[in-house]
Amino acid sequence: ILDQSIHVGDIIEVEGKVGKVFEIRLRSTRAITRDDKVFIIPNHIFLTNTIYNHTQNHNMTRESLIVGVAYGSDVNLVTKILIDVGSHQKGVLKSPEVFVQFDDFGDSALIFSLNFFISNSFGVPKMRSEMRYKIDEEFRKKGVTIPFPQRDVHVFQQSPFLHQNASTMPASGKEK
Repeated sequence: ILDQSIHVGDIIEVEGKVGKVFEIRLRSTRAITRDDKVFIIPNHIFLTNTIYNHTQNHNMTRESLIVGVAYGSDVNLVTKILIDVGSHQKGVLKSPEVFVQFDDFGDSALIFSLNFFISNSFGVPKMRSEMRYKIDEEFRKKGVTIPFPQRDVHVFQQSPFLHQNASTMPASGKEK
C-alpha cells in the first residue's frame, strides 16, 4: 500500500480470491469479487502474503482455457477450431493474437491450451463458459471427440485355494 503497488480500480488476487479494488483505507482495503461480494483485506496481508495485481503492468491479462481431445484427433483441425473460437469471442482482444499450445500427451487425452488476452479480468468465468459451449458445438460438427478417462482392468483367475484341516486330510503312511 505504501509503495503504491495497489490502486483503486486494480484487479487483485489474494489467497485465491479475485477482486476489483474500490477503496483503500488506513487499516484495510476493499475489493468487490466477480460474484459481487465485498472482500475486506487487512492491509498487513499485503506485507506478509503474495498478492497478484492483474492490472499493475497494463490493462490486459493473458488467460487460457484447457481442452483435452481424443488420441487420434487431427491436431491441426483442433488448433484451427480453438483459434477460430477464441478469435471470435466477445471480449477477447485482437492484439496480441489468440494462440494455441499443444501442452501434453495426457493419460486419456491430447491436452491443448487456448491462450487469449482480455482487458476485463472480471469477465473470465463467463467468457470461458461461452467458449466451452462453442468449442463443444464446433467439435461435434467436425467430429472431434472429447474423451472421458478410461482404465484397462485385467482380471486374473487363480485356482481356488483348498482349505484342508486335520479331519479332512488323508492319513499318510497308514494302510487301508
